[in-house]
Amino acid sequence: MLQKGRWPSKPKVQISNRKALNALSHVLSAQNGYLCFDHRIVVSTSLQEAVLKPLHEGHPGMTRMKVLARGYVYWTKINKDTEEAVRHSRNCQEAAKMPKKTSLNSWTTEKKQ
Repeated sequence: MLQKGRWPSKPKVQISNRKALNALSHVLSAQNGYLCFDHRIVVSTSLQEAVLKPLHEGHPGMTRMKVLARGYVYWTKINKDTEEAVRHSRNCQEAAKMPKKTSLNSWTTEKKQ
């Protein structure tokens, strides 16, 4: 992927938002053939959904799932994609906290004199 400090002209995998990664180039490194951002592996676009699936097992909730994802992997829209995965999960929708019920009150109108 990262060869001699430069992006390859024809990468083997699609990386989302390459411009954003270029801005982070000072903290990117290649370790054992993987592109890393600090200690986290940068995940290609084609593998992002596959990475989110096992993190979602057990339905840990949105906050916990984002913490897990950000602890191990990186891509530019990881928070947004994690939130979308949780929102589209039928089990999570059913287990989500329901909004508090409130009573409906009619508005009182004052008559002008």
